[in-house]
Amino acid sequence: SAQMLELPVPFAVYEDMIGAVLGTARALQLGSPSQAAGALLLGCPGSGRKTCAKLGVDLAKTKLKEPTAEDSTGLREELASLHGTIRSRLGSHTFGPLTEDHLLHGDCETILEDIDNILRQATRFEAKKAPRKAARRGGIVRSNSTVEGGKAVEEGLSDDFPDGASLAFLMILSPTLAANWFRRQLRKYPGLASGMDVVWLQPWGQEAYLEVAKQVLLPEVLA
Repeated sequence: SAQMLELPVPFAVYEDMIGAVLGTARALQLGSPSQAAGALLLGCPGSGRKTCAKLGVDLAKTKLKEPTAEDSTGLREELASLHGTIRSRLGSHTFGPLTEDHLLHGDCETILEDIDNILRQATRFEAKKAPRKAARRGGIVRSNSTVEGGKAVEEGLSDDFPDGASLAFLMILSPTLAANWFRRQLRKYPGLASGMDVVWLQPWGQEAYLEVAKQVLLPEVLA
Protein backbone atom coordinates (compact mmCIF):
# COMPACT_ATOMS: atom_id res chain seq x y z
CA SER A 1 0.00 0.00 0.00
CA ALA A 2 2.91 2.35 0.70
CA GLN A 3 4.15 1.87 -2.86
CA MET A 4 0.71 2.58 -4.24
CA LEU A 5 0.42 5.85 -2.33
CA GLU A 6 3.61 7.05 -4.03
CA LEU A 7 2.08 6.62 -7.47
CA PRO A 8 0.37 9.56 -9.22
CA VAL A 9 -3.28 9.64 -8.16
CA PRO A 10 -6.18 11.76 -9.44
CA PHE A 11 -6.53 15.17 -7.84
CA ALA A 12 -10.01 14.39 -6.48
CA VAL A 13 -8.94 11.31 -4.56
CA TYR A 14 -8.98 11.68 -0.78
CA GLU A 15 -7.77 9.36 1.96
CA ASP A 16 -11.02 7.38 2.05
CA MET A 17 -10.79 6.79 -1.69
CA ILE A 18 -7.37 5.22 -1.29
CA GLY A 19 -9.11 2.66 0.89
CA ALA A 20 -11.60 2.00 -1.89
CA VAL A 21 -8.79 1.55 -4.43
CA LEU A 22 -7.05 -0.92 -2.17
CA GLY A 23 -10.36 -2.69 -1.63
CA THR A 24 -10.79 -2.99 -5.37
CA ALA A 25 -7.31 -4.47 -5.69
CA ARG A 26 -8.41 -7.11 -3.20
CA ALA A 27 -11.56 -7.76 -5.21
CA LEU A 28 -9.44 -8.31 -8.31
CA GLN A 29 -7.44 -10.91 -6.41
CA LEU A 30 -10.58 -13.01 -5.99
CA GLY A 31 -11.20 -13.43 -9.72
CA SER A 32 -9.53 -15.61 -12.30
CA PRO A 33 -7.41 -13.58 -14.78
CA SER A 34 -8.72 -15.74 -17.62
CA GLN A 35 -12.33 -15.05 -16.71
CA ALA A 36 -14.24 -12.67 -18.98
CA ALA A 37 -15.63 -9.69 -17.07
CA GLY A 38 -16.38 -6.00 -17.27
CA ALA A 39 -15.19 -3.09 -15.16
CA LEU A 40 -16.73 0.35 -14.94
CA LEU A 41 -14.63 3.24 -13.64
CA LEU A 42 -16.51 6.45 -12.91
CA GLY A 43 -14.60 9.68 -12.47
CA CYS A 44 -15.89 12.80 -10.75
CA PRO A 45 -17.46 15.48 -13.02
CA GLY A 46 -14.68 17.37 -14.76
CA SER A 47 -12.06 14.66 -14.33
CA GLY A 48 -12.75 12.81 -17.57
CA ARG A 49 -11.28 9.70 -19.11
CA LYS A 50 -7.69 10.54 -18.18
CA THR A 51 -8.52 10.50 -14.50
CA CYS A 52 -10.27 7.16 -14.90
CA ALA A 53 -7.27 5.79 -16.74
CA LYS A 54 -4.85 6.98 -14.06
CA LEU A 55 -6.74 4.91 -11.54
CA GLY A 56 -6.53 1.99 -13.95
CA VAL A 57 -2.76 2.43 -14.15
CA ASP A 58 -2.48 2.43 -10.37
CA LEU A 59 -4.55 -0.74 -10.16
CA ALA A 60 -2.50 -2.40 -12.88
CA LYS A 61 0.69 -1.72 -10.92
CA THR A 62 -0.77 -3.29 -7.79
CA LYS A 63 0.77 -6.69 -7.14
CA LEU A 64 -1.93 -9.36 -7.10
CA LYS A 65 -1.62 -12.65 -5.25
CA GLU A 66 -3.44 -15.95 -5.11
CA PRO A 67 -6.52 -15.53 -2.90
CA THR A 68 -6.98 -17.56 0.25
CA ALA A 69 -10.16 -18.54 2.08
CA GLU A 70 -9.30 -15.95 4.72
CA ASP A 71 -9.03 -13.22 2.07
CA SER A 72 -12.43 -14.12 0.63
CA THR A 73 -14.13 -14.09 4.02
CA GLY A 74 -12.55 -10.78 4.98
CA LEU A 75 -13.63 -9.08 1.77
CA ARG A 76 -17.20 -10.31 2.09
CA GLU A 77 -17.35 -8.85 5.60
CA GLU A 78 -16.02 -5.51 4.37
CA LEU A 79 -18.58 -5.38 1.57
CA ALA A 80 -21.37 -6.21 3.98
CA SER A 81 -20.39 -3.26 6.15
CA LEU A 82 -20.24 -0.94 3.10
CA HIS A 83 -23.54 -1.98 1.54
CA GLY A 84 -26.09 0.80 1.30
CA THR A 85 -23.71 3.47 2.58
CA ILE A 86 -21.69 6.18 0.91
CA ARG A 87 -18.96 7.66 3.04
CA SER A 88 -18.52 11.43 3.15
CA ARG A 89 -15.35 13.31 4.05
CA LEU A 90 -14.17 16.79 3.07
CA GLY A 91 -17.00 17.04 0.55
CA SER A 92 -16.01 13.81 -1.17
CA HIS A 93 -18.18 10.75 -1.74
CA THR A 94 -16.79 7.32 -2.50
CA PHE A 95 -18.09 3.81 -2.78
CA GLY A 96 -16.49 0.54 -3.77
CA PRO A 97 -16.00 -2.15 -4.61
CA LEU A 98 -19.07 -4.03 -5.81
CA THR A 99 -18.82 -7.71 -6.63
CA GLU A 100 -20.86 -10.29 -8.45
CA ASP A 101 -22.78 -11.09 -5.26
CA HIS A 102 -24.20 -7.57 -5.15
CA LEU A 103 -25.35 -7.77 -8.75
CA LEU A 104 -26.91 -11.20 -8.61
CA HIS A 105 -28.76 -10.69 -5.35
CA GLY A 106 -30.37 -7.35 -6.18
CA ASP A 107 -28.39 -5.09 -3.84
CA CYS A 108 -26.86 -3.21 -6.75
CA GLU A 109 -30.02 -1.29 -7.65
CA THR A 110 -30.26 0.33 -4.21
CA ILE A 111 -26.61 1.34 -4.32
CA LEU A 112 -26.96 2.85 -7.80
CA GLU A 113 -29.96 4.87 -6.64
CA ASP A 114 -27.93 6.24 -3.72
CA ILE A 115 -25.11 7.23 -6.06
CA ASP A 116 -27.52 8.80 -8.55
CA ASN A 117 -29.11 10.86 -5.76
CA ILE A 118 -25.71 12.20 -4.72
CA LEU A 119 -24.82 13.12 -8.30
CA ARG A 120 -28.12 14.95 -8.74
CA GLN A 121 -27.56 16.85 -5.49
CA ALA A 122 -24.16 18.00 -6.71
CA THR A 123 -25.56 19.00 -10.10
CA ARG A 124 -28.37 20.87 -8.39
CA PHE A 125 -25.87 22.82 -6.29
CA GLU A 126 -23.75 23.66 -9.33
CA ALA A 127 -26.88 24.94 -11.07
CA LYS A 128 -27.07 27.78 -8.54
CA LYS A 129 -23.67 28.99 -9.73
CA ALA A 130 -23.90 28.14 -13.46
CA PRO A 131 -27.46 27.37 -14.63
CA ARG A 132 -26.60 27.11 -18.31
CA LYS A 133 -23.66 24.78 -17.74
CA ALA A 134 -25.75 22.54 -15.51
CA ALA A 135 -28.53 22.50 -18.08
CA ARG A 136 -26.13 21.34 -20.78
CA ARG A 137 -25.09 18.45 -18.56
CA GLY A 138 -28.70 17.35 -18.41
CA GLY A 139 -31.43 18.06 -15.88
CA ILE A 140 -33.12 15.03 -14.40
CA VAL A 141 -36.81 14.94 -13.51
CA ARG A 142 -37.70 11.89 -11.47
CA SER A 143 -40.94 10.78 -9.83
CA ASN A 144 -40.02 12.73 -6.70
CA SER A 145 -39.71 16.01 -8.63
CA THR A 146 -42.07 18.91 -9.17
CA VAL A 147 -41.92 21.62 -11.82
CA GLU A 148 -42.12 25.25 -10.72
CA GLY A 149 -41.71 28.09 -13.18
CA GLY A 150 -40.22 25.77 -15.78
CA LYS A 151 -37.62 24.41 -13.36
CA ALA A 152 -37.43 20.92 -11.94
CA VAL A 153 -37.32 21.02 -8.16
CA GLU A 154 -36.11 17.92 -6.39
CA GLU A 155 -37.91 16.96 -3.20
CA GLY A 156 -36.23 15.36 -0.23
CA LEU A 157 -32.65 16.17 -1.27
CA SER A 158 -30.51 17.90 1.34
CA ASP A 159 -28.39 20.97 0.64
CA ASP A 160 -25.36 19.76 2.56
CA PHE A 161 -22.84 20.36 -0.22
CA PRO A 162 -20.48 23.22 0.72
CA ASP A 163 -19.55 25.83 -1.86
CA GLY A 164 -17.09 24.37 -4.35
CA ALA A 165 -17.73 20.80 -3.28
CA SER A 166 -16.51 18.10 -5.63
CA LEU A 167 -17.34 14.44 -5.93
CA ALA A 168 -14.43 12.07 -5.56
CA PHE A 169 -14.12 8.89 -7.57
CA LEU A 170 -17.08 6.57 -7.82
CA MET A 171 -16.02 3.12 -8.83
CA ILE A 172 -18.18 0.15 -9.75
CA LEU A 173 -17.02 -3.30 -10.79
CA SER A 174 -19.28 -5.49 -12.89
CA PRO A 175 -17.98 -9.07 -12.84
CA THR A 176 -18.61 -11.95 -15.16
CA LEU A 177 -22.19 -13.12 -15.28
CA ALA A 178 -24.08 -9.85 -14.93
CA ALA A 179 -22.07 -7.45 -17.11
CA ASN A 180 -24.80 -6.90 -19.73
CA TRP A 181 -27.53 -6.69 -17.10
CA PHE A 182 -25.47 -4.13 -15.22
CA ARG A 183 -25.16 -1.95 -18.33
CA ARG A 184 -28.94 -1.98 -18.67
CA GLN A 185 -29.34 -1.08 -15.02
CA LEU A 186 -27.13 1.99 -15.45
CA ARG A 187 -29.46 3.39 -18.12
CA LYS A 188 -32.12 3.84 -15.43
CA TYR A 189 -29.98 6.48 -13.72
CA PRO A 190 -29.34 9.50 -15.98
CA GLY A 191 -27.33 11.18 -13.22
CA LEU A 192 -24.57 8.66 -13.77
CA ALA A 193 -24.51 9.22 -17.52
CA SER A 194 -24.72 13.02 -17.39
CA GLY A 195 -21.95 13.53 -14.86
CA MET A 196 -19.52 10.73 -15.55
CA ASP A 197 -17.10 9.45 -18.13
CA VAL A 198 -17.23 5.69 -18.51
CA VAL A 199 -14.41 3.25 -19.28
CA TRP A 200 -15.39 -0.38 -19.83
CA LEU A 201 -12.61 -2.94 -19.59
CA GLN A 202 -12.88 -6.40 -21.12
CA PRO A 203 -11.46 -8.91 -20.54
CA TRP A 204 -10.60 -8.55 -16.87
CA GLY A 205 -6.98 -8.15 -15.86
CA GLN A 206 -3.96 -5.90 -15.67
CA GLU A 207 -3.50 -5.98 -19.45
CA ALA A 208 -6.97 -4.52 -19.96
CA TYR A 209 -6.33 -1.63 -17.57
CA LEU A 210 -3.07 -0.77 -19.32
CA GLU A 211 -4.62 -1.08 -22.78
CA VAL A 212 -7.33 1.44 -21.97
CA ALA A 213 -4.88 3.73 -20.19
CA LYS A 214 -2.59 3.85 -23.24
CA GLN A 215 -5.53 4.93 -25.39
CA VAL A 216 -6.49 7.91 -23.25
CA LEU A 217 -3.32 9.06 -21.49
CA LEU A 218 -0.41 11.05 -22.84
CA PRO A 219 2.78 8.98 -23.29
CA GLU A 220 4.67 10.99 -20.66
CA VAL A 221 2.06 10.13 -18.04
CA LEU A 222 2.66 6.42 -18.58
CA ALA A 223 6.45 6.77 -18.54
